[in-house]
Amino acid sequence: MIKEEFEKFKNHRSVKKWSVDVFDKTKWSTGSWFTLQRTLRKSKEHKENGKLYEKLREDCKKYIFDEIFNFFPEEIDEIDLWYKKIITREYGLSYLSIGHRQKIVNILVKYFLTYFHTTKDTDLEFCKRFDRNISHIHIPLDQYVLRNLYEKEEYRKEFKDIEIIKIGKKPPCDPNEGKRKDCPGYKFLVKGEKISWSRINNYDIYFYVQKIIRKLSEIEKMSPIEFEMKKLWS
Repeated sequence: MIKEEFEKFKNHRSVKKWSVDVFDKTKWSTGSWFTLQRTLRKSKEHKENGKLYEKLREDCKKYIFDEIFNFFPEEIDEIDLWYKKIITREYGLSYLSIGHRQKIVNILVKYFLTYFHTTKDTDLEFCKRFDRNISHIHIPLDQYVLRNLYEKEEYRKEFKDIEIIKIGKKPPCDPNEGKRKDCPGYKFLVKGEKISWSRINNYDIYFYVQKIIRKLSEIEKMSPIEFEMKKLWS
């Protein structure tokens, strides 16, 4: 049952402290931004603009959350166009890649769905549009998702125009245990160029991956977000 998957997600050690079964703009926004911290700390822009980074973080939280809350579409045929609009908009954060923006947007949408399926609150009306359009919800792309797409041959072979490749020779490991440098990495190979999820700057690459995931989820008779929780993220 999909509710059970959202319960597992809500109680995961990386999510539990953000209390996503209680509507809280500040906690949810902070939780979504937190998923970028490791990749942003490596960026040249972050190192050179520490104070600016803090201001832009708050702006990003405010604008992206409000865009999702106020303008997530009611109709399913508007979903993909809405994603393109919100993910390609810079919000003054020119050094945030499309890879970074998609992570914030998709994590927040996942929080809204988790809230809908796990909360004890009674005011759920504003969340129904997320669940009603769940078959077209995009999933957050990150190392966990790429690893599981790569490790399962039946998934990996669906990628034709863009490949997923493994960087490093050591076996898969939990990045939360031990040193991250001991873990292999996974990247997209696009026309000979290796691109990590956090460095995607071409929306077509991002959307191509989402369409493949949508196709795989249909084969499994699940929505993309349920497919992600059961097969790609756990």
